[in-house]
Amino acid sequence: IANATRCSEAANCLVKLDLETQDVDELAPFPNDSAPGQGGRIRVSPDGSSLALIFRDRARAHVMTVSTNGGKPREVFSDLSAAISALAWTRDGRGLLLSRRQDANRWQLIRVDVETGAVQPTTTAFDRRLGNIDIAPDGSRIAMATRADISETKVLDNVLSALK
Repeated sequence: IANATRCSEAANCLVKLDLETQDVDELAPFPNDSAPGQGGRIRVSPDGSSLALIFRDRARAHVMTVSTNGGKPREVFSDLSAAISALAWTRDGRGLLLSRRQDANRWQLIRVDVETGAVQPTTTAFDRRLGNIDIAPDGSRIAMATRADISETKVLDNVLSALK
């Protein structure tokens, strides 16, 4: 993520740094009042062709994808509560797992289809905000770390098989 000194058209943009040459290429611009990838919530797709990231503006939280070759970001999901706290690609690259605020004290794990934006909620809810989500290589388990006064790590079995 870079600010206006590196961006051609916007106050914020996503950039790619070539570690060998140190060349910096702009991948995608973002609106002036946004905070793309806030909190390090940027994830590379399993095939390496896309990035998924969370960004917030004044009113909403947005989940966007953008090609690793650059281009215009595409909104996959948006939430009026401006509360999405974790992000992970499904192993097949066709979905994203998100943690979104359900109400003042509950967070829910959902799957969003990357192509259609269709949301599949899980029956899994948490009383703490999720900080990270990671999916086992075979897709059989999901590990999550909560973010609150007391941190916890949870492992769920067979969640993804119910979300096909």
